[in-house]
Amino acid sequence: MAPPPPAPSALAAEAMSRVEAAAQGRELGDLFEYRLKEPVTIRKNQSALVPIINAQVEAERVSVWNAATGQRPRSAVWLTNATPNTLDGGAVAVLEAGTFTGEGLMDPVKPGEKRLLSYAADLALLVDARQDGSDPERITSLRIARGVLMLKRELREKRTYTIRNEDSRPRTVVIEHPNRPGWTFIGAVKPAETAAGVYRFRVQAQPKATSTLVVEEQRTLDTSYQVSNITDDQLALFVRQRAMTPDAEQALRAIMAKKAEIADVRDEVAARQRETERIFQDQERLRANLKALKGSAEERSLVTRYTRQLDEQETRLDTIRREIAERETKRAKLQAELDAMTQALAFGGGA
Repeated sequence: MAPPPPAPSALAAEAMSRVEAAAQGRELGDLFEYRLKEPVTIRKNQSALVPIINAQVEAERVSVWNAATGQRPRSAVWLTNATPNTLDGGAVAVLEAGTFTGEGLMDPVKPGEKRLLSYAADLALLVDARQDGSDPERITSLRIARGVLMLKRELREKRTYTIRNEDSRPRTVVIEHPNRPGWTFIGAVKPAETAAGVYRFRVQAQPKATSTLVVEEQRTLDTSYQVSNITDDQLALFVRQRAMTPDAEQALRAIMAKKAEIADVRDEVAARQRETERIFQDQERLRANLKALKGSAEERSLVTRYTRQLDEQETRLDTIRREIAERETKRAKLQAELDAMTQALAFGGGA
């Protein structure tokens, strides 16, 4: 009995192995060149296909998902250039079991480098990403010195990827997660690879099953505040997150009470200044009326009345000036006390 004929993929592999490369490659600074071993003659109105390199590379079939592609991942090949030559960029055809399954574009790959080449949609997989906003921020340390409150905050985010494999074969799924400056991973989940703008996580998706990948990240932010500018809401946040001791809270509340006193005095000064403006406007009206009364029958009685009003207003203006001066003095004294309290306040601690 004759042996069965070889499979088409084996025939293709055997045919490719017999092809001899017609060029030699070498490094050329940051570039790479292939130089033909022998001259190639191309006759008029003809073309030639010259094999530049014939070598095996390492390749792993995976499915890759990125938020930009929607729910459907793409079939891909994770390629490692195990040859001593640079593989030039361009179109790449992918064959499985001798059958064409897709085509993609590849950038140049230097020896030892790895590339993820996607070439077709993977219709057997669905991926869903969900952002968990719980515990988005917490204070990790708080320090006060020389009137400045220095706060260290920690932002936390958790993203859950759910992968559903409807195929009867297992899949290796590569999840591309955003690579954001300043964010670090929490826990044992680590990426298999870091690429431009993304982290790549490897997930095994079993047949007819659902798999999940949970990625937790944190970012630390440093913020400073002038102690004298802290609001009630900010102080309530510090207390709620246990970022300060009761003594520090009491000291800050005393500072805020002193700020409130200064604000009350400032409001009193502003009220008297508004009253002064109203008196000036009324005096202008009275003087205009006096000018208009010249030679009229009501001149004597109204002049007496308007003059009395002007005298009373001048007396009130003198009183207002004294009250404003007194309150400005009080405000300056309170401000000096606030400055002394602020500069003397020192506290260091963490949550």
